[in-house]
Amino acid sequence: MNTQSQKILPSLLLGLLLFCLALRPALASVHIEELLGRMCLEEKTGQMAMITLNAVSQGDLPYNPAEPHELDRQRLRRVVVTHGAGSVFNIGSHAFSAEHWRTIIAEMQRLAMEETRLRIPLLYGLDALHGMHFVYGATIFPHQIGLAATWNPALVRRAAAITAAEARAVSVPWLFSPAAEPGRNPVHARFYESFGEDPLLAAQLTAATVTGYHGGDGSEARVASCLKHFAGYALPQSGRDRSSAELAEHSLRELCMPPFVAGIGAGAESVMLNLSDISGVPVHGDRHLVQGLLKDELGFAGVVVSDWSAVEYLHNHHHVAATLDDAVALAVNAGVDLVMVPFDHRFPDQLAALVRQGRVPEARIDDAVRRILRLKVELGLFEDGGLAPDPPPPLAPPAARSLAREAATQSLVLLKNDRNILPLVHGSRILVTGPAADSLAMLHGGWSATWQGCETDSGFAAEGQSILQALRARLGEAAVLAAAAPEEAVARAGEADVIVLCLGEETYAEIFGNLDDLTLPRPQLDLARRLAASGTPVVLVLVEGRPRTLEDITEQMTAVLLAPLPGSEGGAALAAVLTGAAEPSGRLPYTYPVGPNALMTYDHRHSEAYAFSRLYPFGHGLAYTTFAYEDLSVANARLGCSDRLDVAVTVRNSGTRAGQEVVQLYVSDHYARIAPPVKRLRALDKINLAPGESRRLHFSLSPGELAFVDRDNRRLAEAGEFTVMVGSLQADFALTEDCRN
Repeated sequence: MNTQSQKILPSLLLGLLLFCLALRPALASVHIEELLGRMCLEEKTGQMAMITLNAVSQGDLPYNPAEPHELDRQRLRRVVVTHGAGSVFNIGSHAFSAEHWRTIIAEMQRLAMEETRLRIPLLYGLDALHGMHFVYGATIFPHQIGLAATWNPALVRRAAAITAAEARAVSVPWLFSPAAEPGRNPVHARFYESFGEDPLLAAQLTAATVTGYHGGDGSEARVASCLKHFAGYALPQSGRDRSSAELAEHSLRELCMPPFVAGIGAGAESVMLNLSDISGVPVHGDRHLVQGLLKDELGFAGVVVSDWSAVEYLHNHHHVAATLDDAVALAVNAGVDLVMVPFDHRFPDQLAALVRQGRVPEARIDDAVRRILRLKVELGLFEDGGLAPDPPPPLAPPAARSLAREAATQSLVLLKNDRNILPLVHGSRILVTGPAADSLAMLHGGWSATWQGCETDSGFAAEGQSILQALRARLGEAAVLAAAAPEEAVARAGEADVIVLCLGEETYAEIFGNLDDLTLPRPQLDLARRLAASGTPVVLVLVEGRPRTLEDITEQMTAVLLAPLPGSEGGAALAAVLTGAAEPSGRLPYTYPVGPNALMTYDHRHSEAYAFSRLYPFGHGLAYTTFAYEDLSVANARLGCSDRLDVAVTVRNSGTRAGQEVVQLYVSDHYARIAPPVKRLRALDKINLAPGESRRLHFSLSPGELAFVDRDNRRLAEAGEFTVMVGSLQADFALTEDCRN
């Protein structure tokens, strides 16, 4: 081959590849329409059924699978071949090894792709709230509330990319995460599954997760994401899981929608619905929200999936459908595409009968199945079933565990540090005690090996360390005393220079985390008071998924360090921060309430300001260094709709240690036709600064980014006066005209 040919051939091959990639969506569309045209009605409705793994496993239905787990081939054939179910999800009763996941999914795919008439592959979905937590040996990250405390979208994206690679390594192509909706009621049992109370922070981290699931950082693995739970689920009025939200639609759009808009913009492939109701209207039956807002207005072209038994709930829980047939018709006509049955393999026949009765248009079925088939095509399931390569990549390689350690470290929030007691002085004798001191389970929280997470001290993360183990590994056995029982801790308090008291929440998930009182359990508060009374300084480490109120004990603590469910590497991260080997850089992603009836968010309205009290504010977090904010400037103090608000500020590390600062830009709208919040986060950045180093940061906002949702449910940036705030600095500006977007 001559030199000229050697130069031309790579360009031709690249051009051919780009041409083929450009054609791929069109070819996929043709394939989907051809396949849809060959399907009978029951084959279509079968694709809309999602069956839980227990329904095709050996054991007693519904919730007692045999041990060790094994597929029931007769049940599997009935579900996949006879009734044509298109999706399977969930675990048995606990996590499986990577090899077992690969084996059972390969067997299910073989049956679907070799023994059904049209050989359509199955779509397997699995919860992945903080890594592949239902796979033994996977990389486990902090829960979403911990990732939110990092205020670091780039880190969250990298964590999601690792989760995607490990999902594909066990043949799972679809993950039920992220939980996009902001958590604005800290009593809620699923608060720790959220990215905190702020819509902008949640939106940025939701988009980062979706982007990470699409691969990156050297990984070509891609999985489908599922934004949860559309909409209003994380704002229950009572705080109890699966209970009603009372919310005007303009508030729903302003507070809940931004993360969904961001996730859809980042390419989210599916959305799971809220199984509760908003002002008495169950979301699974709300055509206005599902078809109207989500699909039509937001342009969501992916799959809308129900939550567990949520269609049935329309009949037996919400009482808005007199029969199960009514419930199915109501949900499918509202826009639900894929139904978590989860046990009833007769659903395809039931739905087909409703179509023949004229109660559900076949065009609605075609739309749903077209969306499901498109997702299967995009995930490459028609090519190889989405099965892991042979040999499969290893789980939790050193680089992945290192990132999990970094995520856990950045999630830790130093709330108080009187007398600079932290980091601990080298050579001090440390007494470590409290229920969270030697518990891996409490570091992981729920959704870890099991639904409730209560078995993670026995083999789930064998390489993880508890707080006690990690401190002993770093400081030596002789320097770290331990006391398991409260009486022992009080008796030994005088032997130590510092007490590290580890309190927090036992594991829970969903309704099992419902509370009558947000206050930390009384025995834990009593232990804190007794240890403080000993005269030995107490460093309180809070291991919790939501802000449990603390009465007066923080006043008696010398330091308070929050660990929001940091995962397998949490013990090592806490030991590093406590000893000064790592810097605390987390910031609160929620307002920490002063008491159980003081549940207000930072962006409350002016009329509520007189009643607002909190223990620690949203965005709060200390470091082992200090930062100074200087020279805030606004380039254009009078803006029209086509202008941008350009803000600059200098941040300087005024201390003696390197550190990370989270720069938070807030805007206050002085007056609006709907009562405005006192302030709202509008931009953020996390930066590293060496001692004495300064950096000039620039932020640019459009008028649309200052908008609120008016009573007509339209976004409006209203003409008027505003104040921008960064650190302790502030400057005024004006919008000269109303701007809609």
